[in-house]
Amino acid sequence: MTGILSLAWTSLLAAAPLLTDEQGQTAGENAPEIQGFLEAAAKDHGASGEKAALFLIEGMPSADLKSLKKDFLLENLALAMKAKQEFPWAKKVPEEIFLNDVLPYASLDETREAWRAEFYQTCREIVKESKSATEASQAINREFFNTYKVHYNTGRKRPNQSPNESKKLGMATCTGLSIILVDACRSVGVPARVAGTALWANKRGNHTWVEIWDGDWHFTGADEYSKKGLNKAWFTGDASKAIADDWKHAIWATSWKDADAHFPMVWDLKNQEVAGVNVTSRYLKESPSEAKKLIPVHFRIFDKEGGERLVVEIDLLATDGSVKNTVTTKAGTADMNDMATLKVKQGKEVSIRLRHNGETKTLTIPAPESEMTKDYVWSALEALPEGAGVSEIKTWLALLPEERHLSVPAQILTKETAAEATQSIFTTLKKEAKEDRKAELARRDATKDGSIKGGLVQAAGKDLKVLEKTFGEAPEGGHSLWISMHGGGGAPPRVNDQQWKNQIGLYEPKEGIYVAPRGPTDTWNLWHEGHIDALLDLDQEIIVELNGKEVFRGLVTRSAQAIFDSLNQRLDPRSAATAVLTVGG
Repeated sequence: MTGILSLAWTSLLAAAPLLTDEQGQTAGENAPEIQGFLEAAAKDHGASGEKAALFLIEGMPSADLKSLKKDFLLENLALAMKAKQEFPWAKKVPEEIFLNDVLPYASLDETREAWRAEFYQTCREIVKESKSATEASQAINREFFNTYKVHYNTGRKRPNQSPNESKKLGMATCTGLSIILVDACRSVGVPARVAGTALWANKRGNHTWVEIWDGDWHFTGADEYSKKGLNKAWFTGDASKAIADDWKHAIWATSWKDADAHFPMVWDLKNQEVAGVNVTSRYLKESPSEAKKLIPVHFRIFDKEGGERLVVEIDLLATDGSVKNTVTTKAGTADMNDMATLKVKQGKEVSIRLRHNGETKTLTIPAPESEMTKDYVWSALEALPEGAGVSEIKTWLALLPEERHLSVPAQILTKETAAEATQSIFTTLKKEAKEDRKAELARRDATKDGSIKGGLVQAAGKDLKVLEKTFGEAPEGGHSLWISMHGGGGAPPRVNDQQWKNQIGLYEPKEGIYVAPRGPTDTWNLWHEGHIDALLDLDQEIIVELNGKEVFRGLVTRSAQAIFDSLNQRLDPRSAATAVLTVGG
């Protein structure tokens, strides 16, 4: 009897699904979680559950194999299979499409989250009157973003935000919005995938959207519902000019299963773990012969340089002053590349009339020879100043930061226009840096009376805490800046913390901004490590930015003169003068 039981137990073990050796090695310490998921899927859902789990594991990026847990994966699989049984359109989805475009828990490299249960509850109500995948996806695109309270805004933190990350901010750009729409559709059994291009053929940036499967693949912009239905979007014309055999200008769709290529993620081009299918051919179309003679001119109107976009009506005028066509510029949550476009004859001067809030202005555009983007400042009455080649650089700067590296303009500039271009680049990067450094620019009260401020600087992979106190009135040209470094090093953190907090009260210059940084490490040579220069340099930038004036630098050290000599030679010489107060100790 014992032998029979032993034989039966061995047979059960042999029948249990197993990870491959490669998958187990990649998963490492997390292998039991992935193996547990595979076994539970087979136990709870039978052969179909086992097949789905094997498919999901086969397509997992290495980071997921190493980190995702059994319960997370099992809930995702169970809810996907529940949707397949519940919704009429999902029942008709071929198994291959279901596995690849409904089952996966992610689209790109976004943070992994258990979104499916929440999205299922919300979306099943939204699609309750829908009779097809098309109707369901349209209803979700129309209503879900208002319910979820996320809309387009370039102020988001990252392009590839997860749904919850976007929800916390209330904003996302095209990629983040597309991730949300794909997940929402999948939650109710609608096959969906991310699609997009790394760079439009006209080099006007990248774009991401969503493809929906309903007997065939169709496309739509995320949070860009159109009453006209699917395959109707502002980017249709741009997509029709894609270049299939150039990866930068081709159109790609994501795939969970392995493909011959990868989906190019412009924020991390080195990452090739997301499979991609080249779908360019479905977007191309032949243009009428007359259209080939017309040049697209795109328009954006801003309230001020570097400000918000305005909704402005633009009339294309005939030679007799009559209106040939009218378009309206986009603002608010519209994608930055969703621009009003007029098609004009190549090589012919263009007259336009702009109307906004009861005001009317007219402009003449020099004869366009190729597709162009025109950015205007309403209050300036005219186009932004453009030297030869500068307009292309300004158009490039209007792209999101992660898009620029694929379309750096190659322009020949004169000495004058080079100066203008340099200023434009500097102004843009400075504005973006301020946005990135909001937390560091926010000096906060460190004492009840506000006499001492506290702050944080991050650079070179390290954190530099600072205490700051201002003495006297600023003379003409700006305050002096005193950097006062504490002693210690090679000691426990509490000792160096005490030294740092003591340092802010050691000296009282007659005038100046007195800053005491806390060494970012507790090593014996804490002020001589490679990261110190970048941290102190950045702190100077922040202080100058906060005060809006020139700052004169000085160093206060209780250690040897060598510390001052070494640092002063290396620090960025942006300050107008240097002073030193070396105190023995």
